[in-house]
Amino acid sequence: MANLVKKVNYDCPQCDQYHEVEVYIQETQSVMEGNIVTHEETFYLCPIENEEFTPAKVMNQNLLSARDAYRESIGRLPSMKIREIREAYKVTQKEFANLLGWGDVTVQRYESKTIQDETYDQMMKLVYDDPQLALKELEKHADRFEHERYLEIRDSITDLIKKNSLNYYKKQIIYASYIDFSEPSDQNGRTVMNLDKVRNVIHYLSHFSSKLYKVKLHKLLWNTDALAYKMYGHSMTGLVYKYHPLGAVPVAHEELLDICNDLISISEEYIDDYTAYRIESIIPVDISYFSSEEIDILDEVIRKFDQVGRKKKSDHTLEEEGYSITKQNEIIPFSLADKIRAF
Repeated sequence: MANLVKKVNYDCPQCDQYHEVEVYIQETQSVMEGNIVTHEETFYLCPIENEEFTPAKVMNQNLLSARDAYRESIGRLPSMKIREIREAYKVTQKEFANLLGWGDVTVQRYESKTIQDETYDQMMKLVYDDPQLALKELEKHADRFEHERYLEIRDSITDLIKKNSLNYYKKQIIYASYIDFSEPSDQNGRTVMNLDKVRNVIHYLSHFSSKLYKVKLHKLLWNTDALAYKMYGHSMTGLVYKYHPLGAVPVAHEELLDICNDLISISEEYIDDYTAYRIESIIPVDISYFSSEEIDILDEVIRKFDQVGRKKKSDHTLEEEGYSITKQNEIIPFSLADKIRAF
């Protein structure tokens, strides 16, 4: 089934007129290297002739979508992830290839059309996981760079190494905070905490929710997990929440935000004589990380909370039974999510 995503003005090849056409996305299947993969494709519809067409640029995007679906099916990095790794080191496609000792256009091909072989894929994964290795590769191939540019890239990698060291420390704090919740239980919504999932959920909420501050984020996280638990019997993230006068607060909430520093920015704002912490997404969200059911839950929670003011948002949380029977700093049991007011 095709879903209408937007309308754009376009020089329509179906009726030879410049007018508004409809843009649709639908799930389809393609054959890649002898394997059938399921992916999304985009097409345009001329409402005058009621005929579909696909511009060349969109056709290339559809082909990349099919290739990425195949890459993920065999455990290879999709194009967006390769670009994300490269941008983390603040280098161009050619510079990333030179850093790794590859041909000048190798990374460009991987980000646009070519499916990388396993050896190249493994190298990019290793560099993503270990900036120290990236630094060694840069030093090994220093002759491929102008000296000034080499120093700039080295400084970027060094900063990333320092940031990763801090993130490692923060992750250890989080894991220690959740050591008593290492099995599915009523306290974690029958889901063991998954840091990668937590990071992506926070990123999604920061990207699509309007005017997101720390307090609102905590509410969105709790209601996301509570709604998932109510609908499917398990939370989305595995976070554990404690009662706080302003709402449910995840255990180790400060550290959880700290390890998202490659996805979000946090800035101070002064509102009504108090300091608020504004959270904003700094890179695009990879929605392929989520199932359609998870996206529905996230979008529903965002929609609900963006519709009401701060006072109502507070009331919405505080009126739940979880708050009426839970004392301050006590863990809120997910079994109470069954009684959450309908969205």
